[in-house]
Amino acid sequence: MRCDDVRKLVEEGAPLDEAARGHLAACAECGEEVAALRALTSSVPVAPAELRGRVLAAFPSPRAPAWQGFVRAAAVLIIGIGAGFFAGYAIKPPRMIEVPGEPVVLNPQLSDDYVSNVGIAAERVYGGKRKDSPPLVEVKFVPNSVRIQSIIVDPILHTYEKYCPVARQLGSLAEKRPDVVVYKKKEY
Repeated sequence: MRCDDVRKLVEEGAPLDEAARGHLAACAECGEEVAALRALTSSVPVAPAELRGRVLAAFPSPRAPAWQGFVRAAAVLIIGIGAGFFAGYAIKPPRMIEVPGEPVVLNPQLSDDYVSNVGIAAERVYGGKRKDSPPLVEVKFVPNSVRIQSIIVDPILHTYEKYCPVARQLGSLAEKRPDVVVYKKKEY
């Protein structure tokens, strides 16, 4: 078989018979040409094993997903905040500083804003909008003002103080500002 016959068989894609294989083994030039043509026409080129190993070794190993990095950073942040809190508050007790001289007595009078807030809250909870019962709290304002002149409270609210924060504030306000808060039963 001649070189042209082998080229024709390879170009047509026909299977190589015994004579064509013998010619390729004997003729180095045809063997190289057929190997190059097969490499160009094969559907999936195959790299030599040595080249594949070198290419894969050049790249770093696969990384963990990005969200795992965020989870680790959040864990470190939480641990850092917890350690800071523990170091700042739990280990060090608060220091008491003594100042020489007369002790300072704070004025027991509460601000008008606080009195107004407690009065308004009490009126909303226990005031005239209660269904089927008389109001337990009556608030009187100074004319043309938001200042409270007096808060008249039904004595039954003493029993509510254990359950209701508004009733507790009224009781505390009655102790500190007896000029404003008065407990007395109203006649209806």
